[in-house]
Amino acid sequence: MRNILKNLWVLFFLVPVFTVAGDLPEILPEVPAKPLKTLGPVGAGAKDVPEARQQLRREAAKMDADAVVAVNCEPGGIKRYGLSWAKETAYCRGMAVKYENTESLSK
Repeated sequence: MRNILKNLWVLFFLVPVFTVAGDLPEILPEVPAKPLKTLGPVGAGAKDVPEARQQLRREAAKMDADAVVAVNCEPGGIKRYGLSWAKETAYCRGMAVKYENTESLSK
C-alpha cells in the first residue's frame, strides 16, 4: 500500500511539472517583426533573477501567451534604506504577447 501511495504522489505532483515546463512561453530580447496581439503586462518575483524569469514565464502561460517581450528584471538581495537594512526579492516584469495567425490575415 505504501508503494502505491508513493507512486501516486510522483504521478500527481512531479509529472505535471515536467510536462508544463516545455510549454512555457519564451522570453524574447526584442519585439519580433511578426504580427502580435498584446495580452497585457505580466510580473513575477522570486529569490533570484533566474527563478523570477521562470516564474514570469509561468505567469504568461496562465494568460495563454506565446512569448514575453520588453522584460526588465531587478535583482534582489539586501538593500540599505537609511539606517536600516531590508531583504528584497528579485522582480521581473514584461508584456505577454500572442502571435497572430498570418494565414487568416492573408485570406
